[in-house]
Amino acid sequence: MLGLLKTITEAPMLVAARKALAEAVEALGRRAPKAAALLDGFGEEILAVYQLPEAHRKRMRSTNILERVNQEIKRRTRVIRIFPNEQACVRLVSTLKVNTEAPATETGKAAA
Repeated sequence: MLGLLKTITEAPMLVAARKALAEAVEALGRRAPKAAALLDGFGEEILAVYQLPEAHRKRMRSTNILERVNQEIKRRTRVIRIFPNEQACVRLVSTLKVNTEAPATETGKAAA
């Protein structure tokens, strides 16, 4: 199933991605009808990445950047363990987010 999804998300153009989506729905229809129905229902959302410029597609079809930010928040909040109040937690998370975005705006690239 992962191979079918990769052919959709790694297609060079929207037309090829739509064709791969249709083939994946057809192939899954025999083995996993529920998965095929979900893919058919949400397929256009997967293809939304093709509306972006090609240079942005790879970053947008992956959640690696978001996962890295979440890991950093988790790591920092574990160090503190107990926050004195909710605002202290919000301040820490907001500061981490601002610091993550600052290098991206300065260099024009997303922060890691």
